[in-house]
Amino acid sequence: MLAVRCTFTAGRYHATPWGAHVNEGRPEWPPSPWRLLRALIAVWQRACPEVPASRVGPLLRAMAELPHFRLPPARLGHTRHYMPLATGTTSVFDTFVALGRRDADRSVDMVWPGIALPAADVTLLRSLLDPLPYLGRAESWCRAEVLDAPPPACNCMPADEGGMPAEHTERVDVLCPVTAVTLRDLALNTDALRRGRGADARTPPGSRWVTYVRPPLAGLASRVGGPAPIAPATVVRYALFPAPEPGSPLPALTATLDIGDLARRSAMAWYGRREGGALSSTLSGRDAAGPLGDQHGHCHYLSTDEDRDGRLDHLTVWAPAGLDAASVAALCRMDELRRPDWAGRPLRVGLQLLGTGGTEALPLCLRGPSAVWRSETPFVLPRHPKGPNGDDPDPEAPEAQLRRELGFRGLGPSLGGVARTERYLGCGRSHAWISFQRRRDGQSALVPGAYGFELTFASRVCGPITVGANAHFGLGLFRPVLSGM
Repeated sequence: MLAVRCTFTAGRYHATPWGAHVNEGRPEWPPSPWRLLRALIAVWQRACPEVPASRVGPLLRAMAELPHFRLPPARLGHTRHYMPLATGTTSVFDTFVALGRRDADRSVDMVWPGIALPAADVTLLRSLLDPLPYLGRAESWCRAEVLDAPPPACNCMPADEGGMPAEHTERVDVLCPVTAVTLRDLALNTDALRRGRGADARTPPGSRWVTYVRPPLAGLASRVGGPAPIAPATVVRYALFPAPEPGSPLPALTATLDIGDLARRSAMAWYGRREGGALSSTLSGRDAAGPLGDQHGHCHYLSTDEDRDGRLDHLTVWAPAGLDAASVAALCRMDELRRPDWAGRPLRVGLQLLGTGGTEALPLCLRGPSAVWRSETPFVLPRHPKGPNGDDPDPEAPEAQLRRELGFRGLGPSLGGVARTERYLGCGRSHAWISFQRRRDGQSALVPGAYGFELTFASRVCGPITVGANAHFGLGLFRPVLSGM
């Protein structure tokens, strides 16, 4: 048996799976054997160049067998920041695996049960592991060593070997070397791989993808197979990031309806894949008989500009009546919203799942509470105005329709003043309400016009407040007037 321990001294493991983009928000976990062997090649060339290849090659080929892992408890974490470019800056997601505070909670053990190395090879391996400064990105400082005693029981191993319970685990693809891997394969850099004609950039020469079963990362819903336990919820939250290029801009605030519509389509598609083509009335707002008459208890897909820069940066899926576990599982699989190029208005944005929960998971810009709420997106009339009839006011005037819609949401009795606002004003930006996208693809014509309002209630009320036509896709959304917001 051979066992190697890597202790991540900073309590974090930063690494992106081979072939994935850093802004996809997917960390590599467990550390891939392919990464470890390539790191040993680098240490050999830098710190031990006097060791001949005839000794290093057999050692690394012996370690090409599939290892088992002992993984400590871990959580998903991320930071968002800007990176400088020659032409400006670009936003970057730094997703990492957060470990515990004790050394025992920061250590990953790789175990090769069927390997028995000669003493000389063990000594060579120690000399390669000792100067290893990090594994993964440069922030992943580590201390690597060969274990003399067997480690505790492993909890991550190849799926086809069995030995792991199906419940409370998830499946993940791990890049491993083939048994006949060569030093040339391991030393190949990514530039050379990209230049190779016909090469598969996701599977470099000498490697293979192996499905492992691991304990789930806390804070990360299962995305690949595996019946990980998922609880019902009311809210599912995402951060938006540019896709496919990190330098491309996020959608403008005026594209709120587009993002909400694509989110609904994606959620329904994922639910259908998981449930054998079934339709979720909670996600779609429809059943076999047509639109639901549940007084807006089904899903709302609300995209928001929470840093007030004029571009959408978060998506909140909110179902006042609640989401069952199957719906939450489908929503947790969403990682991208995309309208293809042939649709005429191509749109692509990545999603980073932030978490699920009850109404406490709603951000302040949706939840409040506040006594004053101001339009964030235009209120679109659900019915045509009729115009005044003599001395009688128009029963379908915008203000009257707004009060009726708020009544459907249970907010009518506490509503006081309703005042129109001419334009959207936020963070020094101004948009005419008519400039917002107001009709979904394939939807019949709506009532012309778009309106903004400031609502004053007798006491502080909680949101979200979203009313009018296409309210389930982010139109008619009001923002609480709070200090600093």
